[in-house]
Amino acid sequence: MLTLTRSVKKKILVVDDETDFTLLQKVMPEYEIRVETLAEAALHAAHSFHPDVFLIDLVLPDIHGLTLARRIRRDRRLRCAPIVFVSALVHFSEDCNGPVLIEEFPAFGKPFPIEGLKRCIEQLIRGDPEATTGLRRVNLGTIAGT
Repeated sequence: MLTLTRSVKKKILVVDDETDFTLLQKVMPEYEIRVETLAEAALHAAHSFHPDVFLIDLVLPDIHGLTLARRIRRDRRLRCAPIVFVSALVHFSEDCNGPVLIEEFPAFGKPFPIEGLKRCIEQLIRGDPEATTGLRRVNLGTIAGT
């Protein structure tokens, strides 16, 4: 007997006050992408959307993105989903133009390199340790210039 299985798209929950992620949707059609502009709304949406990965801006209107990431890690239903920061606060020096680590989370500057972000997301979803191996660790004071 032949059984057909339907391919289910992996899901990305973007939490960013900028809502235009059409480029991301065009270059990553294999993912279902949902955008929430507020952290509280994103937490509620995540429980029904079941994201495979979160993309979170550090500067959100209601709470800081790092605070949201910590809340996700404490939520038993969400804690296993990888988190990637995308933020204009993340600046790169000439010797480091890829992602950096903020705590244990990879972080990309805006505008982000789409292929690098895509590769990072794919590695995180697969559980590949290469996604964060060798990344330079920074603190928020360093990236915000404070």
